[in-house]
Amino acid sequence: MKEIKSKSDITKEIARLRDYGYLVLCFQNNKIGRRGTKSMTDNFVVGRGKMYFLEGKFGKDTMSDEQIKFMNEISFIERLTKGIVKHTIVTEKNVCEIVDKISSDTL
Repeated sequence: MKEIKSKSDITKEIARLRDYGYLVLCFQNNKIGRRGTKSMTDNFVVGRGKMYFLEGKFGKDTMSDEQIKFMNEISFIERLTKGIVKHTIVTEKNVCEIVDKISSDTL
């Protein structure tokens, strides 16, 4: 298993889904003084008839109130679409497993 040492490593692991034909968009912005798209998940992945909203968290990083509200909206849509749309929190502990499950269409 790969050693994930930073949030950037989480993003790189998710980007590996491109090798399996998925479209991977990153909304995280690491430049000093700039913010990503507020409340949007860090990564949006589309492929094989599914959409994944992946929020990357590293260490003690927690979700903001806006992110929680967005997650709740996506979770509602997930129930309506019977799993075509999914929201998942990805951490240094589960990112490799999540990527493997998405690439094998078992998530």
